[in-house]
Amino acid sequence: MSTVFAVPYLLCASDPAKIHFWYGGVKDPILFIKICGITRYEDALCAVESGANALGFVLAESKRRISLSCLQEICEKIPSNIKRVGVFVNPDRAEVLAVLSQVKLDYLQFHGQEDGEFCRSFDCEYIKAIQVSGRIDINTLEAEHAAAYALLLDTYDKKLAGGSGRCFNWDYWPKQATKPLILAGGLTPENVARAIKQVAPFGVDVSGGVELIDELAGGVKQCIKDVKRIKHFIQQVRSCS
Repeated sequence: MSTVFAVPYLLCASDPAKIHFWYGGVKDPILFIKICGITRYEDALCAVESGANALGFVLAESKRRISLSCLQEICEKIPSNIKRVGVFVNPDRAEVLAVLSQVKLDYLQFHGQEDGEFCRSFDCEYIKAIQVSGRIDINTLEAEHAAAYALLLDTYDKKLAGGSGRCFNWDYWPKQATKPLILAGGLTPENVARAIKQVAPFGVDVSGGVELIDELAGGVKQCIKDVKRIKHFIQQVRSCS
């Protein structure tokens, strides 16, 4: 594998074609792509081979929760330049430390009401998810999470901390952010290009939008990734670069 991770070089909020990253030592226009909710090595391999920069592993109560043994196996097998992201929802400190003692993660992603002090208290970079239901005070959020690698904007849901499968109104996307912003919430191969053109994010995060659907069960997603949809999703993202 020759896939390499993109490190931000220049962010431009108005034109996605001018978002540049250091990519393998060369400045290239490319977006950060995270495939989240990985539960099997086969799905991780497909995402990596298709060009994802990062893989997300849910370590909170969820139908996509991964076991530590499976997480360890996947993290040992995927290339070192693919970023491993552990997703937590309002964990206690011991819970996070227990995972970090067994698995090397590149980022912690916090999806609950965790404050900045808690998030930055671990010896690991973090991404803070923000649930969006209207206009957000991006200046306050950036100040609270000044140490964050990025903020991830997801759709607000009364019952779910993430993975709702619904988009929020992209008109609420903050225009004056100074930190990298990752777009999540209801993204699919069919709408991701339009989303990127409208909000010009630092990156995109997808889970349910690239999963197999059980038609016999009324369209229920199986929490297993669909190879064709992963490839199509990433192709659509790259077409915007």
